[in-house]
Amino acid sequence: MKKKIIKITWGSLFNKKDFHYTKATKDLLFKKFNISSFVLAKIIYPKLTHRKFLSIKNFVSKNILIYPLNSILDYGSGNGAFIKLFLDKKIFKIFSFEIAKDLIKLQKKIFENKKNINYVLTNNRNVKFFKKIKSKSIDTIFCSSVFQYFSSNLYSRKILSEFLRVAKSTVFIYDVKNKIYKKRYLLQLRQRQKLSKKEFLKKYKYTPIRFYNKSFFTVFLKKKIPSARVYFLKLPPGATDQKFGYCVKIILK
Repeated sequence: MKKKIIKITWGSLFNKKDFHYTKATKDLLFKKFNISSFVLAKIIYPKLTHRKFLSIKNFVSKNILIYPLNSILDYGSGNGAFIKLFLDKKIFKIFSFEIAKDLIKLQKKIFENKKNINYVLTNNRNVKFFKKIKSKSIDTIFCSSVFQYFSSNLYSRKILSEFLRVAKSTVFIYDVKNKIYKKRYLLQLRQRQKLSKKEFLKKYKYTPIRFYNKSFFTVFLKKKIPSARVYFLKLPPGATDQKFGYCVKIILK
């Protein structure tokens, strides 16, 4: 018998107006099967294939070695796609940092039986939420596709400074938009969304996309922790906007 393929979209997952689950979706997610990291990722990126997902999954697993007794902080955890991946590694403790209340609600529902996840609501004005985390208390910091949404380079430095304060061994930042490709990326993004220049400028007026030269990280690290080693890696095959971004891997010990 051919296995039925279940498709899940944002619309079927919850009612956007009040973020209540529909009965059908609630049964689908929480009674009929254990939702996978691939399904969670595909909700956000509908065109994501299983092959592309495996490429990204293997890339992340290769660059952040996770052991059962480790702790990890996922900054900008979204709907929990990578958290599910970390749970599969039987991680000891996970800190889920996310700016959207609705997405934290979603994670709590999906991972309601997991007692080793700590949820922290962030904000885009200050970094006070990091006070809950002691210095050198997290083995690995993981951050995916978030730096481009920060309001300023000053805020980016504050976040990076906190990463370095709380991390014991590794900081891995996945998908930083490369400043040298800024014009090409913005043109492609506008064309992909089928927007005129005026419409595009209006849409991103209050949420500008931030780009970084690699020197932003090297100069900052040289001042903060000269002994730290930093590596710049290409995004894996199949990653969204692969040619416009890069990854930053910081080894602290």
